[in-house]
Amino acid sequence: MLKIMKELWDKNQDKLRTELSSRDDLNECSYVDLVKIAFDKIYNDDSRLDNENLFIDRVHEIDDGDYQGTLIYLIPFNSYQPDPEDYRMTFAWYGSCSGCDALQSAQSWGDGKLTEQQVKDFMSICKDLICNAIKPYNYGWRHDDRFDVVEEGDNSEQE
Repeated sequence: MLKIMKELWDKNQDKLRTELSSRDDLNECSYVDLVKIAFDKIYNDDSRLDNENLFIDRVHEIDDGDYQGTLIYLIPFNSYQPDPEDYRMTFAWYGSCSGCDALQSAQSWGDGKLTEQQVKDFMSICKDLICNAIKPYNYGWRHDDRFDVVEEGDNSEQE
């Protein structure tokens, strides 16, 4: 997990949990919806300038799989024309059934708000999306140590 993502997860995971608990459309959502929710609640911050937040409405999804595969997400910062280093990337693996796909497994056939177990399952999926995040081109003169990988401790997720 990137250092900055760990800090932001520790700081903002309760905002994410509250958002997931309050929504009634998540039993029919897709991974891109969860990317938008997770990065909006975890990464974006009201204390930042607008161009320091991610532009959640412009998430790009790459899906070269079929019944299963990897979804790659590019998330630009809120700027007119982002440079290559002005993106964050994350990914999710998906499967063809609830036995091999985390989102399908977490969703129920009903509608309405999530159960407490579902909230935990959705939090886990969102945490994976946050843990998988990278900053492309974080090398050389562009290196920013906040985007180095750090090991996660046992107390990083509140229950």
